[in-house]
Amino acid sequence: MQAGECPAPNKTKVRVEKWLEQPDIAQYEVYVLDWHCFLEKAEARVAAETDEDTIKNIELYILKLFYMKPYDPQDDFYAQFEARLMAARDVLDLDLAER
Repeated sequence: MQAGECPAPNKTKVRVEKWLEQPDIAQYEVYVLDWHCFLEKAEARVAAETDEDTIKNIELYILKLFYMKPYDPQDDFYAQFEARLMAARDVLDLDLAER
């Protein structure tokens, strides 16, 4: 991806998907795309808001839902993320169908 960036001699090529060490790279790519899309839509929602308290509430909601609320390590992360994403979509009234 960035040829010539590392000056170390005797480098070996490493595929990005191997470097990421994700067991299901396709599922991971969907997750990354969904998260990126959500963040863009949430950012646009906040930018369109004029009430400072509403902005604060939106930001705290996202922080608590995705970062502070623990994920259950016994359950599939992607399923838990998807459930949270759909909840946030509904609460924040975001159209996540369009990417």
